[in-house]
Amino acid sequence: MLSFIYTNAQVCEGSLGDPVVNIDFGRGGGRGPRPDIITSYNYVPFGSVNGEGDFTIAQSTTGLNGGWYDIFNHTPNDFGGYMMIVNAAPDPGVFYESSNPIDLCPNTTYEFAAWIVNLLRGNGIQPNVTFTVVDADEKTLGMFSTGDMPNGNPTWKQYGFQFRTTGAGRVKIRMTNNAPGGGGNDLALDDITFRACGPKITSSINNTTLTTRNLCERTTETFNFSAGVTGSSTLKYQWQINEGTDWIDIPGQTNPSMNYTFNNAIPGVYQFRLAVAEPTNFNSPLCRTVSPTLTINVNRYPIPKAISNRPCLGSDLILDVADATGTYKWFDPQGREISDQKSPVIKAATFAMIGKYSVTVTSGGCSASSEVDVSVVPPPDAKVESATVEVCEGSAVELKASGGTIYTWIPATGLSAANISNPMASPLQTTTYTVRVSNGSCEVFLQVKVLV
Repeated sequence: MLSFIYTNAQVCEGSLGDPVVNIDFGRGGGRGPRPDIITSYNYVPFGSVNGEGDFTIAQSTTGLNGGWYDIFNHTPNDFGGYMMIVNAAPDPGVFYESSNPIDLCPNTTYEFAAWIVNLLRGNGIQPNVTFTVVDADEKTLGMFSTGDMPNGNPTWKQYGFQFRTTGAGRVKIRMTNNAPGGGGNDLALDDITFRACGPKITSSINNTTLTTRNLCERTTETFNFSAGVTGSSTLKYQWQINEGTDWIDIPGQTNPSMNYTFNNAIPGVYQFRLAVAEPTNFNSPLCRTVSPTLTINVNRYPIPKAISNRPCLGSDLILDVADATGTYKWFDPQGREISDQKSPVIKAATFAMIGKYSVTVTSGGCSASSEVDVSVVPPPDAKVESATVEVCEGSAVELKASGGTIYTWIPATGLSAANISNPMASPLQTTTYTVRVSNGSCEVFLQVKVLV
């Protein structure tokens, strides 16, 4: 299984914004299209990637080169996603440069990050890449080198660093292969991002350390969301909500603290965060950084259904809950708690156990109860007329059982019928017959010995 490691130089220690650039090379079937980049490398649309200076866009490295690990793209939960796969050229040099300028907010600090994995299975030249961000005048705004990436370790690693834009805000990415080609120096690249870096922000619900709270449907409650911001005194603020699709500004909530009321709450997951930026850049979402997310889960009440078997006297009483998961509390007819299991078993049922049992199920902080009437069935008053009878060889004798509504005799050999109360028995040798006497719910077993 692949693991992920974060490696960095001067990464953002404050708050980050949403990715304003996210290069994940797309998704689809087969090979992906050639990316719109400046490179002297040769794009391979199909087949192996064995040539020095070849690259391709694919979901995995399987079948591309016999000396590589089988690696899948990095993007989480994107099984059809692509990555850029590179067999580095013999000479060091630039292998990736954005062909079009990337527009960022002017005079803003950003974090650049990218994920890379060394593909080489054995020994060979170790990849070594330098990331450079330049402005429109080719001025270097930030630079970071990975150093030699160890072979034999198919682990995606994220490399990142900070840079600050100039007044224009336009930048380009440049990636340079520092190692010579030849045996090795093969890598995959994915998920290149730019995110605004701002002041350190902490956030809380109701002035506690909790970042998630539960609320039951159809209830009304007010929560206080607050954020502590360490930074400029001129910052502007905006609280946002996400109900599952996108972040939306909450009108009028422009202070570090806000009260938000759920009226007759509707089930769902509600996320809140505070967006922060300087006044000159605030109207552009690309320039904002955000607080850690606060979550309110509005949960449905469980709808439990308590059920029970109909035990015979002396057998096990089995309780159960249908249609509900969570935690459980069972109570007997006297209101005493008897179990926290979903399906408790009470041994040796007695008539004293007859009555109404209840269970309370709690899920996501929301509780509901259900009851079931438990009855204990008495066994049949089963009898046989005689436990031992005699019969002459070749003759028949009547066996008699009573007290039930259903009878089953075993074995059936030598009997005129096996499912009546009084079969005629004519065994060839001495035989012990067992009769099952049932009242439809409970049963008793008795024996009759026929001596021949």
